[in-house]
Amino acid sequence: MVALKVFVFAMVLLTSTLGIDPTNAKPDTIMTDWRCNGDLYKKGDPFADPYVLDDMVKETANSPGYNYYTKSPFSSLVAYGQVTCNRKLLYSDCVTCIMSARDHERIFCYMSVGGQVILRDCTMKYEQYSFTDN
Repeated sequence: MVALKVFVFAMVLLTSTLGIDPTNAKPDTIMTDWRCNGDLYKKGDPFADPYVLDDMVKETANSPGYNYYTKSPFSSLVAYGQVTCNRKLLYSDCVTCIMSARDHERIFCYMSVGGQVILRDCTMKYEQYSFTDN
């Protein structure tokens, strides 16, 4: 137990001496899981508009707790979205993680009316139905 305490103290001393801030790490954008809705949209459908995915990229880092819900402004077919970031991330790192999640969504769930991508430091999902009580 004493050896562990000495090791932890040495690591803290080393990182502070070298100016390394372990809380200021870059986001971990390794994808750990993904799933897509089997229903596909057609060109011209409201789901083809990137509003929800782009809105999540723009707004999440400004939201309390890095937890943001949104929905498309279309009255015919509504898309819903939610994204979260690890609260320990800096603003810019949350944005970087969300952009990576959006890019994964576009590749893995191409033309799907819903999908979810889980990265180590952020998650993003969108669907044709609401997943909140609001």
